[in-house]
Amino acid sequence: MEAIVLYPSPGMGHLISMVELGKLILTHHPSFTFINFITTPPLNAGSTTSYIATVSATTPSISFHRLPVISLDPASYGTVEALTSDLIHLNRPP
Repeated sequence: MEAIVLYPSPGMGHLISMVELGKLILTHHPSFTFINFITTPPLNAGSTTSYIATVSATTPSISFHRLPVISLDPASYGTVEALTSDLIHLNRPP
C-alpha cells in the first residue's frame, strides 16, 4: 500500500481542498492511503474536529495527524501570512 502525505496550510479551506484531492486520486488509485498533517494555528480558526471525524468515518483511506502546537504570539506579526509562514516552517522538524 502506498501512502501520500499532504500538508495543507492552516485553515479549513486548505484542508477541505486536500481531502477532496485525496478522494479524487482514490477514485483512480484505490490502494493509496492519504495522511493529512494538521497544524493548530494560534488564531481562532474554528474547529476541524467534526470535519475530520466525518472524513475519517466515511473515507478510511484518508487519515489525519495533528502536529504539536507551536506557541506564537499573533500580535508580534504584521500579517496573518507572516504568522502562517512561521507556523508552517516551525512545524517542519516534527
